[in-house]
Amino acid sequence: MSIAALRELGFGAGLVRHLLNYEESSLLGFRCQPPHYWRSSPISARPITPLWECGTTLVYFHREAKLFEKCSLEDIDDVWVKYNSAQAILADLFIELYEDELTYEELGRAAHMLGFKHIERLLAEVEVNSGPLYGQWTKLFPSTCGG
Repeated sequence: MSIAALRELGFGAGLVRHLLNYEESSLLGFRCQPPHYWRSSPISARPITPLWECGTTLVYFHREAKLFEKCSLEDIDDVWVKYNSAQAILADLFIELYEDELTYEELGRAAHMLGFKHIERLLAEVEVNSGPLYGQWTKLFPSTCGG
């Protein structure tokens, strides 16, 4: 993984520092691990830039499609999400961090570290969209996070 490639894709120094100096105990330690397992997957033959992993889940940039995507390394043809900006894939990550029950303070610190610009809106909207609306909101919100 190249620092220049991450920067070019729209990620800031915080993500670069986190991935290069990975600490399992950090706020992002579980959900955002340096990508390693993708190398032993058939996805390694595709034109991708791997960003991070979480277990068997890979988040990557598909260079030909110019999209940020996420899939399981156990079924690389089943792409779960496709977004057109770094902020959108970060929104997807922050929804997962919210579901991991990080406090609002922790989410704010992580957002500052990663340069996620939509954390205040995410926290406001997650409250309004709890209950039966939550599932649909989680699918739609990241696509509204451009930039």
